[in-house]
Amino acid sequence: MPSGAISDPTPINGATFDYIIIGAGNAGMPLANRLSEDSSKSVLVIEAGGDVRYDDTVRIANETYGDNKKNPDHSWIYPAVMQIENTKPDVWFGKGIGGSTNVNGQVWNAPSKAQVEAIAKLGNDGWSWEDLLKYYKRAQDYHPPSAELAADPGVTYDPEVHNSGGPVTISHPNITFVPQTQSVFVKAVKTALGMDRAQDLQSGDNVGVAFVAQTIHPNSTLQRVSSATSYFTPIENSRSNLVILLKSRATKIIWDDSANGTDAKAIGVEFQQYQGGQTFTAKTRGEVILSAGAMRSPFLLELSGVGDPRRLSTIGIAPKVNLPGVGLNHIEQYQVGTGAPVLNISWHGFGASSSIAQSNAIQLFGKNVTEVESYVRSKHATWAQDQVNGGAAYNVEGIMKQYELMTDGIFSNQVPIGENFFGNGFWGPLSSLSMSMYVLTPYSRGYVHAISSNPWSDPVFNPRFFTVPFDMDMEVAHLRSARKIFNTTEMQSIMYNTTFSPLCNCTLDSAEEYGFLRSHAIQSYSTLDHSVGTCSMMPKEYGGVVNSKFMVYGTQNLRVVDASIIPMQLSAHPQATVYAIAEKAADIIKNQHTNSTQS
Repeated sequence: MPSGAISDPTPINGATFDYIIIGAGNAGMPLANRLSEDSSKSVLVIEAGGDVRYDDTVRIANETYGDNKKNPDHSWIYPAVMQIENTKPDVWFGKGIGGSTNVNGQVWNAPSKAQVEAIAKLGNDGWSWEDLLKYYKRAQDYHPPSAELAADPGVTYDPEVHNSGGPVTISHPNITFVPQTQSVFVKAVKTALGMDRAQDLQSGDNVGVAFVAQTIHPNSTLQRVSSATSYFTPIENSRSNLVILLKSRATKIIWDDSANGTDAKAIGVEFQQYQGGQTFTAKTRGEVILSAGAMRSPFLLELSGVGDPRRLSTIGIAPKVNLPGVGLNHIEQYQVGTGAPVLNISWHGFGASSSIAQSNAIQLFGKNVTEVESYVRSKHATWAQDQVNGGAAYNVEGIMKQYELMTDGIFSNQVPIGENFFGNGFWGPLSSLSMSMYVLTPYSRGYVHAISSNPWSDPVFNPRFFTVPFDMDMEVAHLRSARKIFNTTEMQSIMYNTTFSPLCNCTLDSAEEYGFLRSHAIQSYSTLDHSVGTCSMMPKEYGGVVNSKFMVYGTQNLRVVDASIIPMQLSAHPQATVYAIAEKAADIIKNQHTNSTQS
Protein backbone atom coordinates (compact mmCIF):
# COMPACT_ATOMS: atom_id res chain seq x y z
CA MET A 1 0.00 0.00 0.00
CA PRO A 2 1.45 3.42 -0.92
CA SER A 3 1.77 6.24 1.61
CA GLY A 4 2.04 10.02 1.45
CA ALA A 5 0.19 12.04 -1.20
CA ILE A 6 -0.75 10.16 -4.38
CA SER A 7 -3.04 10.78 -7.35
CA ASP A 8 -3.42 7.22 -8.69
CA PRO A 9 -6.55 5.60 -7.21
CA THR A 10 -5.70 2.11 -8.45
CA PRO A 11 -3.97 0.83 -5.29
CA ILE A 12 -6.74 2.31 -3.12
CA ASN A 13 -9.59 0.68 -5.02
CA GLY A 14 -11.05 -2.09 -2.87
CA ALA A 15 -8.55 -1.58 -0.04
CA THR A 16 -9.68 -1.42 3.60
CA PHE A 17 -8.70 1.25 6.14
CA ASP A 18 -9.38 1.89 9.79
CA TYR A 19 -10.38 5.49 9.08
CA ILE A 20 -11.48 7.20 5.90
CA ILE A 21 -11.47 11.01 6.10
CA ILE A 22 -13.18 13.01 3.37
CA GLY A 23 -11.45 16.37 2.96
CA ALA A 24 -7.82 17.37 3.62
CA GLY A 25 -8.51 20.86 4.96
CA ASN A 26 -8.63 22.79 8.22
CA ALA A 27 -10.02 19.78 10.13
CA GLY A 28 -9.12 16.86 7.87
CA MET A 29 -5.36 17.23 8.10
CA PRO A 30 -5.22 17.48 11.92
CA LEU A 31 -7.42 14.38 12.12
CA ALA A 32 -5.22 12.48 9.66
CA ASN A 33 -2.10 13.38 11.62
CA ARG A 34 -3.48 12.50 15.05
CA LEU A 35 -5.26 9.28 14.04
CA SER A 36 -2.17 7.99 12.20
CA GLU A 37 -0.03 8.49 15.31
CA ASP A 38 -1.07 4.93 16.14
CA SER A 39 0.98 2.93 13.65
CA SER A 40 -1.47 0.03 13.91
CA LYS A 41 -4.25 2.17 12.39
CA SER A 42 -4.46 2.87 8.66
CA VAL A 43 -5.79 6.22 7.52
CA LEU A 44 -7.01 7.27 4.06
CA VAL A 45 -7.82 10.88 3.22
CA ILE A 46 -9.81 11.52 0.03
CA GLU A 47 -9.23 15.05 -1.29
CA ALA A 48 -10.90 16.56 -4.35
CA GLY A 49 -8.04 19.00 -5.00
CA GLY A 50 -4.35 18.56 -5.54
CA ASP A 51 -1.12 19.35 -3.73
CA VAL A 52 -1.00 23.17 -3.86
CA ARG A 53 1.43 23.73 -0.99
CA TYR A 54 4.09 25.19 -3.24
CA ASP A 55 1.95 27.35 -5.52
CA ASP A 56 3.03 30.97 -5.07
CA THR A 57 -0.42 32.40 -4.34
CA VAL A 58 -0.85 29.76 -1.62
CA ARG A 59 2.69 29.71 -0.25
CA ILE A 60 2.94 33.48 0.15
CA ALA A 61 0.53 34.96 2.70
CA ASN A 62 -0.23 38.14 0.82
CA GLU A 63 -3.46 39.70 -0.41
CA THR A 64 -3.94 37.03 -3.10
CA TYR A 65 -7.63 36.35 -2.52
CA GLY A 66 -8.61 37.33 -6.05
CA ASP A 67 -5.98 35.16 -7.69
CA ASN A 68 -6.90 32.13 -5.59
CA LYS A 69 -10.63 32.60 -6.04
CA LYS A 70 -10.25 32.61 -9.81
CA ASN A 71 -8.15 29.43 -9.75
CA PRO A 72 -10.31 26.27 -9.75
CA ASP A 73 -7.33 24.29 -8.46
CA HIS A 74 -7.42 26.39 -5.28
CA SER A 75 -11.11 27.10 -4.71
CA TRP A 76 -14.67 25.91 -4.53
CA ILE A 77 -17.13 28.69 -5.40
CA TYR A 78 -20.81 28.49 -4.49
CA PRO A 79 -23.10 31.21 -5.88
CA ALA A 80 -26.19 31.95 -3.85
CA VAL A 81 -29.69 32.21 -5.18
CA MET A 82 -30.99 35.78 -5.44
CA GLN A 83 -30.89 37.65 -2.13
CA ILE A 84 -32.13 40.99 -0.79
CA GLU A 85 -32.92 43.54 -3.51
CA ASN A 86 -31.59 41.33 -6.32
CA THR A 87 -28.12 40.86 -4.90
CA LYS A 88 -26.34 37.58 -5.61
CA PRO A 89 -23.26 36.99 -3.45
CA ASP A 90 -21.23 33.81 -3.30
CA VAL A 91 -19.08 31.95 -0.81
CA TRP A 92 -15.79 30.31 -1.61
CA PHE A 93 -13.53 27.90 0.19
CA GLY A 94 -10.12 26.37 -0.34
CA LYS A 95 -9.46 23.22 -2.34
CA GLY A 96 -6.43 20.94 -2.14
CA ILE A 97 -4.31 19.73 0.76
CA GLY A 98 -4.79 22.46 3.35
CA GLY A 99 -8.29 23.47 2.24
CA SER A 100 -9.32 26.96 3.30
CA THR A 101 -6.15 27.43 5.34
CA ASN A 102 -4.45 27.80 1.94
CA VAL A 103 -6.46 30.87 1.00
CA ASN A 104 -7.69 32.52 4.21
CA GLY A 105 -6.66 35.79 5.87
CA GLN A 106 -4.37 34.03 8.37
CA VAL A 107 -6.03 35.53 11.48
CA TRP A 108 -5.72 33.48 14.69
CA ASN A 109 -8.24 34.37 17.38
CA ALA A 110 -10.90 32.67 19.48
CA PRO A 111 -14.54 33.40 20.35
CA SER A 112 -15.91 34.66 23.63
CA LYS A 113 -15.95 32.24 26.54
CA ALA A 114 -19.71 32.75 26.78
CA GLN A 115 -20.20 31.59 23.18
CA VAL A 116 -18.36 28.33 23.79
CA GLU A 117 -20.38 27.78 26.97
CA ALA A 118 -23.55 28.44 24.93
CA ILE A 119 -22.72 25.42 22.75
CA ALA A 120 -22.90 23.31 25.90
CA LYS A 121 -26.16 24.97 26.98
CA LEU A 122 -27.68 24.06 23.64
CA GLY A 123 -27.47 20.43 24.76
CA ASN A 124 -23.87 19.33 24.17
CA ASP A 125 -22.21 17.65 27.13
CA GLY A 126 -18.45 17.85 27.41
CA TRP A 127 -18.06 21.30 25.88
CA SER A 128 -16.65 24.20 27.87
CA TRP A 129 -14.22 27.06 27.40
CA GLU A 130 -11.54 25.41 29.52
CA ASP A 131 -11.85 22.15 27.62
CA LEU A 132 -11.63 23.78 24.19
CA LEU A 133 -8.77 26.06 25.31
CA LYS A 134 -6.72 22.92 25.89
CA TYR A 135 -7.08 22.12 22.20
CA TYR A 136 -6.43 25.67 20.99
CA LYS A 137 -3.14 25.41 22.87
CA ARG A 138 -2.33 21.90 21.67
CA ALA A 139 -2.60 22.99 18.05
CA GLN A 140 -0.25 25.96 18.20
CA ASP A 141 3.41 26.85 18.19
CA TYR A 142 3.21 30.46 19.33
CA HIS A 143 5.95 33.03 18.72
CA PRO A 144 5.55 36.20 20.83
CA PRO A 145 5.91 39.66 19.28
CA SER A 146 9.35 41.16 18.85
CA ALA A 147 10.58 43.81 21.28
CA GLU A 148 10.13 46.33 18.47
CA LEU A 149 6.44 45.54 18.03
CA ALA A 150 5.86 45.34 21.76
CA ALA A 151 7.09 48.93 21.96
CA ASP A 152 5.30 50.32 18.89
CA PRO A 153 2.45 49.81 18.13
CA GLY A 154 2.29 47.93 21.44
CA VAL A 155 1.48 44.31 20.61
CA THR A 156 0.47 42.35 23.73
CA TYR A 157 -0.44 38.74 24.45
CA ASP A 158 -1.63 36.49 27.25
CA PRO A 159 0.84 33.65 27.85
CA GLU A 160 -1.84 31.63 29.64
CA VAL A 161 -3.72 30.97 26.39
CA HIS A 162 -0.74 30.16 24.20
CA ASN A 163 1.64 27.26 23.80
CA SER A 164 4.84 26.42 21.98
CA GLY A 165 5.72 23.18 20.26
CA GLY A 166 2.39 22.43 18.57
CA PRO A 167 2.00 21.87 14.83
CA VAL A 168 0.63 25.28 13.75
CA THR A 169 3.11 28.15 13.78
CA ILE A 170 1.49 31.47 14.69
CA SER A 171 3.32 34.74 15.10
CA HIS A 172 3.29 38.53 14.79
CA PRO A 173 5.53 39.09 11.74
CA ASN A 174 7.13 42.53 11.69
CA ILE A 175 6.49 42.80 7.95
CA THR A 176 2.70 42.98 8.43
CA PHE A 177 2.85 46.05 10.67
CA VAL A 178 2.69 49.74 9.84
CA PRO A 179 2.96 51.39 13.26
CA GLN A 180 2.25 54.89 11.93
CA THR A 181 -1.30 53.94 10.96
CA GLN A 182 -2.03 51.13 13.41
CA SER A 183 -1.17 53.22 16.46
CA VAL A 184 -3.50 55.91 15.16
CA PHE A 185 -6.26 53.35 14.61
CA VAL A 186 -6.03 52.18 18.24
CA LYS A 187 -6.31 55.75 19.51
CA ALA A 188 -9.15 56.59 17.13
CA VAL A 189 -11.19 53.57 18.24
CA LYS A 190 -10.82 54.67 21.84
CA THR A 191 -11.94 58.22 20.99
CA ALA A 192 -14.87 57.16 18.80
CA LEU A 193 -16.23 54.14 20.67
CA GLY A 194 -14.64 54.29 24.11
CA MET A 195 -13.02 50.95 23.31
CA ASP A 196 -10.05 49.84 25.39
CA ARG A 197 -7.15 47.69 24.32
CA ALA A 198 -7.67 43.94 24.57
CA GLN A 199 -4.65 42.04 25.78
CA ASP A 200 -5.19 39.04 23.49
CA LEU A 201 -8.11 38.10 21.23
CA GLN A 202 -7.53 34.41 21.93
CA SER A 203 -8.18 34.86 25.64
CA GLY A 204 -11.96 34.36 25.51
CA ASP A 205 -12.37 37.98 26.65
CA ASN A 206 -12.43 39.41 23.16
CA VAL A 207 -14.07 42.85 23.26
CA GLY A 208 -11.55 45.55 22.43
CA VAL A 209 -8.89 46.53 19.93
CA ALA A 210 -5.82 44.36 19.53
CA PHE A 211 -3.18 43.08 17.18
CA VAL A 212 -3.85 39.42 16.44
CA ALA A 213 -1.45 36.60 15.81
CA GLN A 214 -1.36 35.19 12.29
CA THR A 215 -0.60 31.86 10.67
CA ILE A 216 2.58 33.20 9.08
CA HIS A 217 6.11 32.06 9.80
CA PRO A 218 7.95 34.64 11.93
CA ASN A 219 10.84 36.56 10.43
CA SER A 220 9.98 35.32 6.95
CA THR A 221 8.89 36.83 3.69
CA LEU A 222 5.24 36.10 4.40
CA GLN A 223 5.39 32.30 4.29
CA ARG A 224 1.90 30.95 4.92
CA VAL A 225 1.23 28.31 7.54
CA SER A 226 -1.59 25.92 6.56
CA SER A 227 -3.00 22.68 7.90
CA ALA A 228 -0.98 20.97 5.16
CA THR A 229 2.37 22.51 6.11
CA SER A 230 1.61 22.02 9.82
CA TYR A 231 0.12 18.56 10.03
CA PHE A 232 1.26 16.79 6.85
CA THR A 233 4.61 18.11 5.64
CA PRO A 234 6.53 17.15 8.84
CA ILE A 235 5.31 13.52 8.67
CA GLU A 236 4.93 13.14 4.91
CA ASN A 237 7.74 10.63 4.54
CA SER A 238 7.52 8.88 7.89
CA ARG A 239 3.95 7.53 8.23
CA SER A 240 3.54 4.39 6.16
CA ASN A 241 -0.03 4.07 7.52
CA LEU A 242 -1.25 7.39 6.06
CA VAL A 243 -2.19 8.01 2.45
CA ILE A 244 -3.80 11.10 0.92
CA LEU A 245 -5.54 10.42 -2.36
CA LEU A 246 -5.64 13.61 -4.44
CA LYS A 247 -7.92 14.81 -7.23
CA SER A 248 -10.62 12.38 -6.17
CA ARG A 249 -14.15 13.43 -5.32
CA ALA A 250 -16.08 11.40 -2.76
CA THR A 251 -19.47 10.71 -4.31
CA LYS A 252 -21.30 8.52 -1.80
CA ILE A 253 -20.96 6.69 1.50
CA ILE A 254 -21.54 2.94 1.23
CA TRP A 255 -23.75 1.31 3.85
CA ASP A 256 -23.95 -2.17 5.31
CA ASP A 257 -27.31 -3.41 4.03
CA SER A 258 -27.33 -6.22 6.58
CA ALA A 259 -27.65 -3.74 9.48
CA ASN A 260 -31.44 -3.67 9.30
CA GLY A 261 -33.28 -2.44 12.38
CA THR A 262 -30.17 -0.83 13.84
CA ASP A 263 -28.31 2.40 13.33
CA ALA A 264 -26.79 2.60 9.85
CA LYS A 265 -23.21 1.37 9.49
CA ALA A 266 -20.82 2.89 6.95
CA ILE A 267 -18.55 0.31 5.30
CA GLY A 268 -16.87 2.46 2.67
CA VAL A 269 -16.81 5.42 0.31
CA GLU A 270 -17.25 5.67 -3.43
CA PHE A 271 -15.21 8.25 -5.35
CA GLN A 272 -14.43 9.40 -8.88
CA GLN A 273 -11.68 11.50 -10.44
CA TYR A 274 -13.85 13.14 -13.08
CA GLN A 275 -17.51 13.27 -14.03
CA GLY A 276 -18.57 10.10 -15.79
CA GLY A 277 -15.29 8.40 -14.91
CA GLN A 278 -14.71 5.08 -13.21
CA THR A 279 -16.20 4.71 -9.74
CA PHE A 280 -13.68 3.50 -7.19
CA THR A 281 -14.33 2.17 -3.70
CA ALA A 282 -12.42 2.35 -0.43
CA LYS A 283 -13.63 0.28 2.51
CA THR A 284 -13.44 0.82 6.26
CA ARG A 285 -13.33 -1.49 9.25
CA GLY A 286 -13.64 1.52 11.54
CA GLU A 287 -15.10 4.96 10.73
CA VAL A 288 -15.88 7.40 7.96
CA ILE A 289 -15.29 11.05 8.91
CA LEU A 290 -16.63 13.94 6.84
CA SER A 291 -14.36 17.00 6.97
CA ALA A 292 -15.48 18.55 3.71
CA GLY A 293 -16.72 21.85 5.14
CA ALA A 294 -20.05 23.55 5.67
CA MET A 295 -21.10 23.33 2.02
CA ARG A 296 -19.89 19.87 0.99
CA SER A 297 -20.40 17.82 4.15
CA PRO A 298 -24.21 18.20 4.15
CA PHE A 299 -24.20 17.76 0.37
CA LEU A 300 -22.41 14.40 0.68
CA LEU A 301 -24.69 13.30 3.50
CA GLU A 302 -27.73 13.88 1.31
CA LEU A 303 -26.11 12.12 -1.67
CA SER A 304 -25.64 9.16 0.70
CA GLY A 305 -29.28 9.08 1.83
CA VAL A 306 -28.90 11.00 5.09
CA GLY A 307 -31.37 13.85 5.38
CA ASP A 308 -35.06 14.65 5.04
CA PRO A 309 -36.65 11.59 3.37
CA ARG A 310 -39.19 13.72 1.53
CA ARG A 311 -36.52 15.91 0.00
CA LEU A 312 -34.27 12.99 -0.88
CA SER A 313 -37.07 11.05 -2.56
CA THR A 314 -37.93 13.97 -4.82
CA ILE A 315 -34.37 14.03 -6.24
CA GLY A 316 -34.07 10.28 -6.74
CA ILE A 317 -32.05 9.38 -3.64
CA ALA A 318 -33.12 6.43 -1.50
CA PRO A 319 -33.40 7.59 2.14
CA LYS A 320 -31.16 5.73 4.58
CA VAL A 321 -31.20 7.87 7.74
CA ASN A 322 -34.10 10.18 8.59
CA LEU A 323 -32.33 13.37 9.63
CA PRO A 324 -34.25 16.50 8.51
CA GLY A 325 -31.69 18.96 9.93
CA VAL A 326 -29.05 18.16 7.30
CA GLY A 327 -28.20 21.29 5.31
CA LEU A 328 -30.31 23.61 7.48
CA ASN A 329 -29.11 26.33 9.89
CA HIS A 330 -26.51 27.72 7.49
CA ILE A 331 -25.01 30.84 9.09
CA GLU A 332 -22.57 33.16 7.35
CA GLN A 333 -20.90 36.37 8.47
CA TYR A 334 -20.74 39.28 6.06
CA GLN A 335 -18.89 42.51 5.57
CA VAL A 336 -19.23 45.98 4.19
CA GLY A 337 -16.17 48.10 3.55
CA THR A 338 -15.03 51.68 3.53
CA GLY A 339 -11.74 53.38 2.84
CA ALA A 340 -9.81 56.64 2.71
CA PRO A 341 -6.58 57.84 1.07
CA VAL A 342 -3.60 58.00 3.40
CA LEU A 343 -1.56 61.17 3.86
CA ASN A 344 2.25 61.34 3.66
CA ILE A 345 2.99 57.87 4.99
CA SER A 346 5.30 55.39 3.32
CA TRP A 347 3.19 52.23 3.38
CA HIS A 348 5.47 49.27 3.97
CA GLY A 349 3.22 46.64 5.54
CA PHE A 350 2.22 43.57 3.58
CA GLY A 351 0.00 40.55 4.01
CA ALA A 352 -3.19 40.18 5.96
CA SER A 353 -4.18 42.82 8.46
CA SER A 354 -3.22 42.29 12.08
CA SER A 355 -5.38 45.12 13.46
CA ILE A 356 -8.84 44.25 14.74
CA ALA A 357 -11.41 46.06 16.89
CA GLN A 358 -14.31 43.96 18.18
CA SER A 359 -17.37 45.86 19.41
CA ASN A 360 -20.14 44.86 21.78
CA ALA A 361 -23.74 46.06 21.78
CA ILE A 362 -23.07 48.92 24.20
CA GLN A 363 -20.33 50.31 21.97
CA LEU A 364 -22.48 50.09 18.84
CA PHE A 365 -25.90 51.06 20.20
CA GLY A 366 -24.87 53.32 23.07
CA LYS A 367 -27.64 54.72 25.24
CA ASN A 368 -30.25 52.85 23.20
CA VAL A 369 -28.90 49.40 24.08
CA THR A 370 -31.63 48.57 26.63
CA GLU A 371 -34.34 49.47 24.14
CA VAL A 372 -32.57 47.44 21.46
CA GLU A 373 -32.41 44.40 23.73
CA SER A 374 -36.15 44.62 24.47
CA TYR A 375 -36.89 44.84 20.76
CA VAL A 376 -34.72 41.81 19.94
CA ARG A 377 -36.25 39.64 22.66
CA SER A 378 -39.76 40.62 21.59
CA LYS A 379 -39.04 39.43 18.03
CA HIS A 380 -37.56 36.01 18.78
CA ALA A 381 -40.75 34.08 18.04
CA THR A 382 -41.51 36.03 14.85
CA TRP A 383 -37.98 35.60 13.50
CA ALA A 384 -37.89 31.91 14.45
CA GLN A 385 -41.13 31.20 12.62
CA ASP A 386 -39.80 32.99 9.55
CA GLN A 387 -36.67 30.82 9.53
CA VAL A 388 -38.82 27.68 9.68
CA ASN A 389 -41.19 28.97 6.98
CA GLY A 390 -38.20 29.78 4.80
CA GLY A 391 -36.84 26.24 5.03
CA ALA A 392 -33.78 27.25 7.05
CA ALA A 393 -34.63 25.77 10.45
CA TYR A 394 -36.19 22.47 11.48
CA ASN A 395 -38.59 23.80 14.09
CA VAL A 396 -39.39 26.90 16.11
CA GLU A 397 -38.29 25.33 19.38
CA GLY A 398 -34.75 24.70 18.14
CA ILE A 399 -34.13 28.10 16.58
CA MET A 400 -35.74 29.85 19.57
CA LYS A 401 -33.24 28.10 21.85
CA GLN A 402 -30.41 29.43 19.68
CA TYR A 403 -31.85 32.94 19.70
CA GLU A 404 -32.21 32.95 23.48
CA LEU A 405 -28.58 31.89 23.93
CA MET A 406 -27.38 34.39 21.33
CA THR A 407 -29.32 37.29 22.84
CA ASP A 408 -28.13 36.42 26.34
CA GLY A 409 -24.58 36.45 25.01
CA ILE A 410 -24.97 39.77 23.22
CA PHE A 411 -26.74 41.74 25.94
CA SER A 412 -25.92 39.94 29.20
CA ASN A 413 -22.38 38.76 28.49
CA GLN A 414 -21.48 41.55 26.03
CA VAL A 415 -19.92 39.24 23.45
CA PRO A 416 -18.67 41.06 20.34
CA ILE A 417 -21.25 41.51 17.62
CA GLY A 418 -19.08 43.41 15.16
CA GLU A 419 -15.52 43.66 13.98
CA ASN A 420 -13.58 46.53 12.40
CA PHE A 421 -10.89 44.86 10.32
CA PHE A 422 -8.31 47.55 9.60
CA GLY A 423 -5.52 47.54 7.04
CA ASN A 424 -4.49 48.79 3.64
CA GLY A 425 -5.70 48.43 0.12
CA PHE A 426 -8.59 46.00 0.30
CA TRP A 427 -11.18 48.78 -0.23
CA GLY A 428 -9.16 50.96 -2.57
CA PRO A 429 -5.61 51.46 -3.83
CA LEU A 430 -2.80 49.77 -1.92
CA SER A 431 -1.83 53.15 -0.50
CA SER A 432 -5.24 53.69 1.08
CA LEU A 433 -6.62 53.06 4.53
CA SER A 434 -9.24 50.32 4.49
CA MET A 435 -11.74 49.05 7.01
CA SER A 436 -14.19 46.17 6.76
CA MET A 437 -17.14 46.05 9.10
CA TYR A 438 -18.12 42.47 9.94
CA VAL A 439 -21.43 41.38 11.46
CA LEU A 440 -20.23 38.52 13.65
CA THR A 441 -23.50 37.26 15.15
CA PRO A 442 -26.22 37.21 12.47
CA TYR A 443 -29.66 35.86 13.34
CA SER A 444 -30.60 35.02 9.74
CA ARG A 445 -30.41 31.37 8.72
CA GLY A 446 -30.12 29.69 5.32
CA TYR A 447 -29.75 26.26 3.78
CA VAL A 448 -27.61 24.08 1.49
CA HIS A 449 -29.11 21.07 -0.33
CA ALA A 450 -28.37 18.61 -3.09
CA ILE A 451 -30.61 19.22 -6.10
CA SER A 452 -30.06 15.86 -7.78
CA SER A 453 -28.36 12.51 -7.25
CA ASN A 454 -25.46 13.70 -9.43
CA PRO A 455 -22.42 14.26 -7.18
CA TRP A 456 -20.86 16.53 -9.79
CA SER A 457 -23.72 19.01 -9.63
CA ASP A 458 -23.55 21.97 -7.27
CA PRO A 459 -25.87 22.17 -4.28
CA VAL A 460 -28.50 24.87 -4.06
CA PHE A 461 -27.36 27.57 -1.67
CA ASN A 462 -29.69 30.10 -0.09
CA PRO A 463 -28.11 32.00 2.85
CA ARG A 464 -31.23 34.17 3.27
CA PHE A 465 -29.12 37.19 4.22
CA PHE A 466 -30.86 39.95 6.19
CA THR A 467 -34.11 37.99 6.52
CA VAL A 468 -33.88 39.00 10.18
CA PRO A 469 -33.97 42.83 10.10
CA PHE A 470 -31.75 43.14 13.17
CA ASP A 471 -28.83 41.87 11.09
CA MET A 472 -29.11 45.04 9.00
CA ASP A 473 -29.43 47.12 12.17
CA MET A 474 -26.10 45.69 13.35
CA GLU A 475 -24.46 46.37 9.99
CA VAL A 476 -25.68 49.96 9.91
CA ALA A 477 -24.54 50.50 13.51
CA HIS A 478 -21.16 49.16 12.48
CA LEU A 479 -20.94 51.49 9.49
CA ARG A 480 -21.80 54.35 11.83
CA SER A 481 -18.94 53.27 14.06
CA ALA A 482 -16.62 53.42 11.05
CA ARG A 483 -17.76 56.96 10.25
CA LYS A 484 -17.09 57.95 13.83
CA ILE A 485 -13.63 56.40 13.72
CA PHE A 486 -12.72 58.13 10.47
CA ASN A 487 -14.06 61.43 11.81
CA THR A 488 -11.75 61.45 14.84
CA THR A 489 -8.91 63.95 14.92
CA GLU A 490 -6.50 61.02 15.13
CA MET A 491 -7.62 59.50 11.83
CA GLN A 492 -8.09 62.87 10.17
CA SER A 493 -4.41 63.59 10.85
CA ILE A 494 -3.34 60.83 8.43
CA MET A 495 -6.12 61.15 5.82
CA TYR A 496 -5.86 63.03 2.57
CA ASN A 497 -8.54 65.75 2.17
CA THR A 498 -10.24 64.35 5.31
CA THR A 499 -12.77 62.41 3.23
CA PHE A 500 -13.73 58.77 3.11
CA SER A 501 -16.09 56.53 1.19
CA PRO A 502 -19.02 56.27 1.43
CA LEU A 503 -19.41 60.02 1.98
CA CYS A 504 -22.70 61.04 3.54
CA ASN A 505 -23.50 64.67 4.27
CA CYS A 506 -26.13 63.57 6.76
CA THR A 507 -26.24 63.84 10.53
CA LEU A 508 -24.75 60.98 12.52
CA ASP A 509 -27.37 58.63 14.00
CA SER A 510 -30.21 60.19 11.97
CA ALA A 511 -32.92 58.35 10.06
CA GLU A 512 -31.51 59.80 6.86
CA GLU A 513 -28.11 58.34 7.69
CA TYR A 514 -29.64 54.94 8.43
CA GLY A 515 -31.25 54.87 4.98
CA PHE A 516 -28.04 55.94 3.28
CA LEU A 517 -25.91 53.36 5.11
CA ARG A 518 -28.49 50.61 4.57
CA SER A 519 -28.41 51.30 0.85
CA HIS A 520 -24.61 51.24 0.86
CA ALA A 521 -24.64 47.93 2.76
CA ILE A 522 -27.01 46.26 0.30
CA GLN A 523 -25.05 47.49 -2.70
CA SER A 524 -21.64 46.44 -1.42
CA TYR A 525 -21.95 43.60 1.11
CA SER A 526 -20.05 40.38 0.59
CA THR A 527 -19.54 37.19 2.53
CA LEU A 528 -16.61 36.40 4.82
CA ASP A 529 -16.65 32.73 3.76
CA HIS A 530 -17.03 31.71 7.41
CA SER A 531 -19.99 29.36 6.93
CA VAL A 532 -21.10 27.17 9.85
CA GLY A 533 -24.13 25.25 11.06
CA THR A 534 -25.21 22.94 8.23
CA CYS A 535 -24.46 19.76 10.22
CA SER A 536 -25.17 21.30 13.59
CA MET A 537 -24.05 19.79 16.87
CA MET A 538 -27.23 19.98 18.91
CA PRO A 539 -30.07 17.70 19.99
CA LYS A 540 -31.77 15.87 17.15
CA GLU A 541 -35.16 17.22 18.21
CA TYR A 542 -33.87 20.76 17.48
CA GLY A 543 -32.71 19.75 13.99
CA GLY A 544 -29.26 18.61 15.06
CA VAL A 545 -27.17 16.39 12.80
CA VAL A 546 -24.35 15.25 15.11
CA ASN A 547 -24.11 14.63 18.83
CA SER A 548 -21.53 16.11 21.17
CA LYS A 549 -19.00 13.48 20.05
CA PHE A 550 -19.45 14.35 16.36
CA MET A 551 -21.38 11.15 15.54
CA VAL A 552 -24.16 11.54 12.98
CA TYR A 553 -27.48 10.66 14.57
CA GLY A 554 -28.82 7.31 13.41
CA THR A 555 -25.39 5.94 12.46
CA GLN A 556 -22.86 3.73 14.19
CA ASN A 557 -19.61 5.03 12.73
CA LEU A 558 -20.10 8.17 10.65
CA ARG A 559 -18.89 11.48 12.05
CA VAL A 560 -18.70 15.06 10.83
CA VAL A 561 -15.74 17.10 12.02
CA ASP A 562 -15.48 20.55 10.47
CA ALA A 563 -17.04 24.04 10.71
CA SER A 564 -20.45 22.70 9.74
CA ILE A 565 -20.99 21.29 13.25
CA ILE A 566 -20.77 24.74 14.92
CA PRO A 567 -24.45 25.52 15.67
CA MET A 568 -24.21 29.30 16.19
CA GLN A 569 -21.80 31.86 14.77
CA LEU A 570 -18.79 32.76 16.88
CA SER A 571 -17.17 36.16 17.33
CA ALA A 572 -13.91 35.09 15.73
CA HIS A 573 -12.29 34.06 12.48
CA PRO A 574 -12.90 30.30 12.28
CA GLN A 575 -9.57 28.63 11.56
CA ALA A 576 -8.25 28.42 15.15
CA THR A 577 -11.57 27.04 16.38
CA VAL A 578 -11.71 24.44 13.61
CA TYR A 579 -8.17 23.33 14.50
CA ALA A 580 -9.26 23.01 18.14
CA ILE A 581 -12.40 21.09 17.17
CA ALA A 582 -10.34 18.65 15.09
CA GLU A 583 -7.88 18.12 17.95
CA LYS A 584 -10.77 17.45 20.33
CA ALA A 585 -12.44 15.07 17.88
CA ALA A 586 -9.21 13.12 17.42
CA ASP A 587 -9.01 12.57 21.17
CA ILE A 588 -12.62 11.39 21.32
CA ILE A 589 -12.16 8.97 18.41
CA LYS A 590 -8.87 7.54 19.68
CA ASN A 591 -10.22 7.13 23.20
CA GLN A 592 -13.35 5.37 21.96
CA HIS A 593 -11.40 2.86 19.89
CA THR A 594 -8.81 2.31 22.59
CA ASN A 595 -11.55 1.56 25.11
CA SER A 596 -13.43 -0.73 22.71
CA THR A 597 -10.23 -2.65 21.98
CA GLN A 598 -9.47 -3.06 25.67
CA SER A 599 -12.98 -4.25 26.44
